[in-house]
Amino acid sequence: MLASCFRSTINYQKQILYQAAIKVSKTCFASTWFQNIDLPKYRDGFNEIPELDSASEVVQKLFSLEYASESAIRNCVRSYNNKKYATKLEQSIVNNTYHIRMMTEKLKANPRDRAGKVFFIWAIDQRKKRLKKLMAADIESYKNIIKEHNIPPLESPHAPHNKYKFRKFKINVPLKKTRKIEDFEKDRVY
Repeated sequence: MLASCFRSTINYQKQILYQAAIKVSKTCFASTWFQNIDLPKYRDGFNEIPELDSASEVVQKLFSLEYASESAIRNCVRSYNNKKYATKLEQSIVNNTYHIRMMTEKLKANPRDRAGKVFFIWAIDQRKKRLKKLMAADIESYKNIIKEHNIPPLESPHAPHNKYKFRKFKINVPLKKTRKIEDFEKDRVY
């Protein structure tokens, strides 16, 4: 009796874990932050194995990107970008852009994640710094990356509409509205 109860508990736990894995993989794989990339079928490092194509369906699902974690998908996107772009600066900008888009989706789902929001703003600022370096080094590749990945172009901090943008320059002016997560990427370009 105890053994059958134990077996049913284990089966129930397996069922819950399986449902949670499917839920996580569907939300991760259905994301929009990497849709314009032609990703391989399997996780990074397993695409060159010919035996995997003839393996059972369960084994193929284990190694497929459909059931991979977010970090495995990010690694696959990173290796794709490293093959596509020549310089380290371009690779880091594009990888950072995909990471920012992924974090945008996460912060939409969980708006109270303050540490994630701080990291998100830091990542945008790092990408902005790298974009400035790329613009100084090679303006054509800068324009291509901006156009291809739909990144807002950099603006001068001395432009009239950016000059007094910070709250510290506005005395006795109430806040207009709370910003949405989607607006951070467009707002922080000065």
